[in-house]
Amino acid sequence: MKEYLGLRGKKLEGAIIYGVVLPGFLLFGYNNSAAGGLVELESWVETFPIIDTLHPHAGNAATLQGLAISLYTLGLAISCLMCIYIGPRLGRIRTILLGTSTTIIGAVIQSSSYSYGQLLAGRLISGLTLGMATCTYAVYQQECSVGTARKRGSLAALEGVFNTGGLALANWVDLGFYFTKGSVSWRFPLAFTICMSLYVCFFCLFLPESPRWLMGQGREPEARHVVAALRDTSEDAPEVEQVLSEMQASLAKTRDTKFKDLLRRDKNRLLHRTLIAAATMFFQQWTGINAVASYNSSLFAQIGLDATLARILSAAAFTWFVITSVTPYFLVERLGRRKLLITSSMGMAACMAILAGVISVPDNRGALITGALFIFLYLTCMAIGFYGIPFFYAVEIAPQEYRTQISAIAYNFLWTYAFVTAEVTPVGLNTISWRYFIIFAACNAAIALAVYLFFPETMSLSLEQIDQIFIETTGYFDCVKVAERIRKRVKQADGHVNNTLEAVEPEKADTVTVEKPGT
Repeated sequence: MKEYLGLRGKKLEGAIIYGVVLPGFLLFGYNNSAAGGLVELESWVETFPIIDTLHPHAGNAATLQGLAISLYTLGLAISCLMCIYIGPRLGRIRTILLGTSTTIIGAVIQSSSYSYGQLLAGRLISGLTLGMATCTYAVYQQECSVGTARKRGSLAALEGVFNTGGLALANWVDLGFYFTKGSVSWRFPLAFTICMSLYVCFFCLFLPESPRWLMGQGREPEARHVVAALRDTSEDAPEVEQVLSEMQASLAKTRDTKFKDLLRRDKNRLLHRTLIAAATMFFQQWTGINAVASYNSSLFAQIGLDATLARILSAAAFTWFVITSVTPYFLVERLGRRKLLITSSMGMAACMAILAGVISVPDNRGALITGALFIFLYLTCMAIGFYGIPFFYAVEIAPQEYRTQISAIAYNFLWTYAFVTAEVTPVGLNTISWRYFIIFAACNAAIALAVYLFFPETMSLSLEQIDQIFIETTGYFDCVKVAERIRKRVKQADGHVNNTLEAVEPEKADTVTVEKPGT
């Protein structure tokens, strides 16, 4: 078989995106939502009566149900920490292959469960295996985007589209099997992830390793070969030399640092970068999205809708989520990361506050309709900023030498808080009801302020130019200003190059016009 399936240039980039990265996020999103939509099925309740919250057999049924759903995210959090040591040694593509292939084991255990303990084991194993892959998908995509700084954000924004696609797919699969009888109604949705895992694994066997990881391992000839394939040019082409020299320069700035430096304040500001990356992922869960994604059907039921209508609206809501999540693809390289994140969090704060208000009057039909509308609107606000952008923003700001480690720490924050949210949401809905949403309204307002003060803009900058932001930064509060200064500097440099080219082109044209055929 031909190398890289015979693909080069844009076709090879497309295979990386549509063969590994985006289907990986589809799997990621599906796993986040599938189990939460099964907890009220008759067959599920009969198999696991201990977590039946509608007709509880135990006083702690809600807590045990939360544990069954959230244990998957706990496994993800632990696995991300494992990736700190495994990822840099295996490389990007082998880490993805290992994590995605072994998650099949967890899917088999879950879908064949006949006891609560077996279900817990399957959920935990699925998280422990897939976690390594989830915190590497975005790293792999970013590091294979060579010479495409102006398109990197738009391409990475598609990660959010596929992630939300996984959420929507899970809801439609759950809805379809809701009308079946017997245990197939929940066993098939849990087993369906095997198909997606096999798809990703197939492409992992044939696609190249990250050129930036290869450079970090001192394997320059292999990195040169991959860059040439990604750019569809010869290995000695000037553009390949430029890309490799930028990678080497970036490595030279961080090569002497050690992992413990991530927790120190040094010239590369690794602690600063780690905190921003971790905060980005932590904030994504602080918005309340995991509560909505994991218990969406329950939320519509909380508003006062019957079970069938709640499931239909849930699936429709996440289909709308997929459609609106395309927005960052068109806007992230025009408006930037900061504006979309701030707008997103402010919108979600308003939606959560209104949602709390309408749920507090369950006898008012108009209020219930408004509540359903604002779940849709909340997902719209989430889609335009905080659902897709954090996955690649946390990777962008990390230096090449420590991209895997910082990404793993950031994802650990994501999944640790996701575990907490999934664990407490059924308890919160059963105890404080509508007041539970006020917490997320306040959190979203605080997030908007934090992004404004501390998150630098990285639009149109290469990964190496983003490194320069933190090299020139002297404190946590001046990072935003430094980023703007560097972006202006890069824009002026690009303008100078364009002016030079424009001045050269007329000369070439004049030369052609005075030249006669046959001379």
